Amino acid sequence: MPESEEKRSGARQDINSPAVLFWEAGDRYCEVKGQVLELGAGGMSVRIGAGFKPGAIVYCAIPSYGIYSRARVAHTHGFLRQTVGLQFLAGSIPEI
Repeated sequence: MPESEEKRSGARQDINSPAVLFWEAGDRYCEVKGQVLELGAGGMSVRIGAGFKPGAIVYCAIPSYGIYSRARVAHTHGFLRQTVGLQFLAGSIPEI
């Protein structure tokens, strides 16, 4: 899917909340902290200082909203500070 094309399952709300993304890299676990920019029932966008490729699977935690979910990277924008669009895989979260 091209970077400009996006398919959302619902509306998103602008927020500014810390988040942590976790993933496996071979035999080790990695994590990066970021800022959630938008949050909706089916996904979110987060600004992080790490590179992801579309299709990657990550675990995300947004403690201030009680959200802990597995997600798929839908799209990315940027180079050193990426904005990453994530689609939740463990079902949708309640409306915020």
